[in-house]
Amino acid sequence: MPDDADLAAWLAAGDPPLFVTFGSMPVPDPDLVRRQVLDACRGRGVRVLFSLGGGAGRGAGDDADVFEVGAVDQSALLPRCAAAVHHGGAGTTAASLRAGVPTMIYAFGFEQPFWAARVAELSVGTGGSFSGLDAATFRADLDRALAPETVRRAAEVARAMVSPADAVRRSADIVEAQLTL
Repeated sequence: MPDDADLAAWLAAGDPPLFVTFGSMPVPDPDLVRRQVLDACRGRGVRVLFSLGGGAGRGAGDDADVFEVGAVDQSALLPRCAAAVHHGGAGTTAASLRAGVPTMIYAFGFEQPFWAARVAELSVGTGGSFSGLDAATFRADLDRALAPETVRRAAEVARAMVSPADAVRRSADIVEAQLTL
């Protein structure tokens, strides 16, 4: 759980939020992204937690369903969220899958399109390009991500993942099994 007392209180005060971050990727117009996300969430009862840079605290005026944070421990935060929206970096993708939350990826480049495709193939969320992100696309992706079958599948995949604590031991077992002495 993040240490920030205001964030902890906000999380405790309502339903799990949609977490929106693009990590270290340079978002050309963060305010446009905020507006598109909020427009898609309006009237759906979806709370939104933004980590897009530019301040922390309540966002969008007095809207109690919106909160903005700086950098956070995603592995602690994501299990408290309804879904994750991000750039598709390997670390953020792994954290969202491990948390068992549906994942909406909008890739910028690098390895991110691979993870976007993999998330879609696993039926644990949606994958697309950041350059193709608009309000209509986001609404459709949000519907798919929050659909009961996607939520169930994300939880299934999380249960099947190797925990970080077991990863080294399991890797060593695989290497040892391949060695012939």
